[in-house]
Amino acid sequence: MIEIIFLILYQHKKDTNFLSASTSLNILENRKCISQTGNGDFSTIKEAIEWFNAFAITNTEFILDAGYHIVDEIIELNNEFALNIKGLGSDVTKLNITITGSTFSILSECTFSRLTLNGPGTGTTSICFDLNTEKYCEFYDIQINNFDKVFLDKNLNDIFIFNFIINNCSTGIEVDNSTNGGAIDIEIGTIENTPIGINLKASEAKDFIINGIYYYGNLSSNTFINIEPEFGLNGISNIQNCGGNNIGNFQVGFDFSLSSGTYKDVEMLSNTNYEDKKPYFKINVIDNTGTTTVTTAGTYYKANYINGNSFTCKMKLEDNKITFLPTHKKNIVIHVTGNLSVNQNNKNVTIGWNENEEGTIYSPFTVRTAVANQPYGFSFISYFQNK
Repeated sequence: MIEIIFLILYQHKKDTNFLSASTSLNILENRKCISQTGNGDFSTIKEAIEWFNAFAITNTEFILDAGYHIVDEIIELNNEFALNIKGLGSDVTKLNITITGSTFSILSECTFSRLTLNGPGTGTTSICFDLNTEKYCEFYDIQINNFDKVFLDKNLNDIFIFNFIINNCSTGIEVDNSTNGGAIDIEIGTIENTPIGINLKASEAKDFIINGIYYYGNLSSNTFINIEPEFGLNGISNIQNCGGNNIGNFQVGFDFSLSSGTYKDVEMLSNTNYEDKKPYFKINVIDNTGTTTVTTAGTYYKANYINGNSFTCKMKLEDNKITFLPTHKKNIVIHVTGNLSVNQNNKNVTIGWNENEEGTIYSPFTVRTAVANQPYGFSFISYFQNK
């Protein structure tokens, strides 16, 4: 027996316009497309940001189409809401800047990502932070070439720069303002052919982090990080895991011997071709002519010695006293070696460390001097935890 079933297939005509670039992006109310071909919501970045400044009533994202976008006018970004400007990749979406001055004047929160900025050279700043404070801005997956200054912060904002390349500029990142408050976080990037990589001129940074940056200088006068005395640090201050080709200076201006100021709390660690700036000191006493008079048995007296030479980092040497400067607590290990003599026979002399002129003696070590005026050697190690 054969059954024959009659089937009817209903075929809906495909709407060919449904997946067009501009219509599909408009499905997301807060995302718009910038395309120089005319297929987007806007043709230029200037046009798009002027619309954002005047009409955006919520956080907004602009997607930049592939290819070259010409920027021939200064662009000010100013809205109470945040703007995300995102390309399709730094090798795909490129901004060609043809003007001098500050290309982007940032007055509101923003993110730039996945694009390349090519500048005209001298006299041009790619991104300048003006006037407003307490704004948070991100820049990541970005390449910037041929500018006088890349990032110029005139009024300290919270700035996060991650996964970037700066090439052939005069100054990479500069902070020059007189306000207090913001944080600077610069991580995972390369700065090449740029005489000053990071220039800290004047400010009072809340937090300051430089991590994983490689600086490639081409002249001995080049400097990776320059800091001026007017630049204060009052929060987290870390410079770690950086390196480069070792041409020029790793840092200029950090003075780790000062008992006042903020350099004593800068953690400068694990940087290739540059020593760690952990607290340390060394004192050489050569042919000491000073004597220590001990009149009462069982009583400790401050040792009197004359330095031959010494050097320190984040430690202060003064009047035979060693002061630990950082506010960050550390474990301290002190190695002591030397000779002492006594002007009498058969005497026991105990030496050690006294903290903050209190009664406790740390690491007491006794030397037996059998013959008067005969030097006897000693060596001991002291350990201070969490000081």
